[in-house]
Amino acid sequence: MRSSLRGESRTCRRVRCCWCTASGGAAARRPWLNHLVRAASHYASRQADLLAAGITYFGLLALFPVILLAVPIAGAVLSGQPELLRALILQIQVAVAGELGVDLVDAVLVALDQRGVIGVIGLLGLLYAGIGWLSKLRLAMQMIWRGTPDEPSFVKDFIQDLLSLLGLGGAILASLALTALATGLTSFVIDLVGLSEVPGIGVVTALLGILIAIAGGTPIFLWLFIRLPHVDAPVRALILDLVRLVARRHGGHHRGGGSA
Repeated sequence: MRSSLRGESRTCRRVRCCWCTASGGAAARRPWLNHLVRAASHYASRQADLLAAGITYFGLLALFPVILLAVPIAGAVLSGQPELLRALILQIQVAVAGELGVDLVDAVLVALDQRGVIGVIGLLGLLYAGIGWLSKLRLAMQMIWRGTPDEPSFVKDFIQDLLSLLGLGGAILASLALTALATGLTSFVIDLVGLSEVPGIGVVTALLGILIAIAGGTPIFLWLFIRLPHVDAPVRALILDLVRLVARRHGGHHRGGGSA
């Protein structure tokens, strides 16, 4: 495995050298393009496609426990509303006629009766898939950043991934709640001051909601990609470099406009 990675790294270094030689001064004139080529070479050298496949597998696997967790929620709602349950059964019988429809109705009723057991199974499955997803993400980020993962420790890694999964779920719920609260509060304030009839105010409200969602989601992604794998990534330096790059580009445009 390591020999293949080293071979891949040598190949990617040759690709970068060929790119720099063939592009000539283009790399110097367009640093963003040179950075893009180096990022793609690094991605290939770490076998990142295989790492992404492992993460995707557990991500898709988590969908089935989520569906199972929807059963007790639906059962709790339908148990208090028998009219809604009868309407659901009627819709099933209309959509699926014959013995198949009867079997489907029986399956729905059994699932609603056993919603507690199904909920426990779904929760256990979600924990398994979620811990597996976080574990593969942690290993993938370590491979991307350092080239080699940490030494495995089953108990330590399991506890760490379990706590990370619970914290991640809480952070996502908090981010969604904050976004919904901020969007609703913004709409309330706009209606209160009488700006609801101003043209384009709906677009402004939607953009504000998107910005709030980005602000709430960015720390989560930074934690997933940097703090979870325990890598020493220069986050502040990267942000400062980005600010300097934007300032330099704007400064170059202004100087170019002034000289013209």
